[in-house]
Amino acid sequence: MTNRMGTAIVLLVLAQGPAGCGGSPTGPQSNGSALTVTAISPNAGSTLGDSTVSIQGTGFRAGATVTLDGAATNVNVASTTLIVARVPAHGAGTVDVIVTNPGGSSSRLSGGYTYFVVPPMSVPPISVTEISPSAGSTDGGTPLKITGTGFQRGVTVTVGGIQRSIHLENAVAIHLTAPAHVAGDVDVVVTNLDGQTETLIRGYTYALPQSFDFNGDWEGVAARGDYDESLRFTIRNNTLTSISCGSSGVLLVTPPAPISNGQFSFSSDEAISMSGRILSASQAIGAIQIPPCGESWFARKQ
Repeated sequence: MTNRMGTAIVLLVLAQGPAGCGGSPTGPQSNGSALTVTAISPNAGSTLGDSTVSIQGTGFRAGATVTLDGAATNVNVASTTLIVARVPAHGAGTVDVIVTNPGGSSSRLSGGYTYFVVPPMSVPPISVTEISPSAGSTDGGTPLKITGTGFQRGVTVTVGGIQRSIHLENAVAIHLTAPAHVAGDVDVVVTNLDGQTETLIRGYTYALPQSFDFNGDWEGVAARGDYDESLRFTIRNNTLTSISCGSSGVLLVTPPAPISNGQFSFSSDEAISMSGRILSASQAIGAIQIPPCGESWFARKQ
């Protein structure tokens, strides 16, 4: 184009994006650096795969892929210099790490990653050394603790052939309550999910509750809403003779309440009451209404 004086005028046209605006590309963009792979961290992992790795380099572009002698999964191009990926499973050995950009350009980190076999965890053999207490009422309900080694999650327990719900405290302790059973000795069997089993032959004895020597002083706890109160009571000559709970002071049971078939019950005109059941030679449970105590109680013979 020329003006009236004949002087040439040069028009400079700027390339613009849509609607006259400057283009705004998204995702990691190459700054002109060549595609390179310089490091991978960590540079070793289990043959099982699924480990997360960070790959460093230059020139990474959105949509880049990663292979370690096989496709990697969950590839995330975080920037032009960082890729985060999850490695696939692979046999033991060293492999190349290859990053490929859209368009086909690629870069290789030779021998960049090593797969190794993780040895299986050493599982100690299962054993049962003790069940406590070792005897309880034929009525069942006795809290039991089994000690030993090698107890695993999912372990099961049978007492006299009856499977019980259990609480696995840890690899050496299991808690449960004894089922009802006829009098006599029974086996206690503990079985892990992997098939390991251990039997405590004649490890637990069922006895009629009246056969236990429950005479003596007992101590335990009684419920009081969300709190527990200390409980004490005395059995003499197979009768309940005295009770104290929390701040109640010592209450004499007059006349003494007899223990019959391992059970007792006491009440007074002042709406004070206590009942109980002997679970073993050293354990008992029951209900109580002696201010400040209420609801249930559990006690052990001292």
